[in-house]
Amino acid sequence: MSRQINEILSGLSQDENGVWYSSFENTSQQKEIRLRKKVAAKIYDDYLDEVANHHSVEVMDYEVRRALQQLPENGVIVDVGGCWGWHWRNLCWQRPDVQVVIMDFVKENLLHAQNVLGLTVNKSIHLVHGDATQCPFPDDSFDLYWSVQALQHVLDFVKCVEEAKRILSGEGRFLNYSLNREKAVEILYRVFGKNYVVEGYTGSMFLSRASVTQISQIEKVFDNPVEKRFSEVLFHPDLRLKTGRVGSLWGKLDAKIGSGLPILGWIARQQSFQTFK
Repeated sequence: MSRQINEILSGLSQDENGVWYSSFENTSQQKEIRLRKKVAAKIYDDYLDEVANHHSVEVMDYEVRRALQQLPENGVIVDVGGCWGWHWRNLCWQRPDVQVVIMDFVKENLLHAQNVLGLTVNKSIHLVHGDATQCPFPDDSFDLYWSVQALQHVLDFVKCVEEAKRILSGEGRFLNYSLNREKAVEILYRVFGKNYVVEGYTGSMFLSRASVTQISQIEKVFDNPVEKRFSEVLFHPDLRLKTGRVGSLWGKLDAKIGSGLPILGWIARQQSFQTFK
């Protein structure tokens, strides 16, 4: 491991599975944790096929490439709520100089990440059992704080943003993806008889979709403007628009649409907020 990674992980212990950890207590998401542990107890023959039920792999692969292009040499990323770590499966040839720390509050998810990421674990990618509201890392540790549809489930969004600013380096970048909040999308869901929660509980999980309020909260903490972008325009699994598989031509088109035609944000499934420290 590099000296920088050694310093980042210096306050943690490592278990017999190679997962780094520190003690933390999450009392607000216990039902969600139990649900996610139940999901993680399953055996998966094809991880990316399962991912494609919930995310557009082609769209997010595009987003990863875009993020890596903007990262400085020898940059360090923290992926908060990184689950199986599938975003970084191509890191070793995309950016071999970069290190990624994947943190998730369900340890069992990180054991699946070992299967997805293989030999890159504990070399360029490091797995940490931790919580977004109490990140177990020193100040000024990371060049990019990356989170995909994880912070939307945390009750204390502001605390997550404050922690993000703390652990980002001097010119570090905050990039968070959440489900989009647009009236047109809500109408589509209602038409097809689907449940559409703007903010509140959906089953065992709390959900707060991307909002103007969140933009204001991020700008207040970082004291910088927020850039918003849209993605997953053609991917709506709840509406049976499942274009998320690896190699999907619709998925490749979707990646280009989201970045090139922001006017289509009114029907996008996902929105991202980006700012700098």
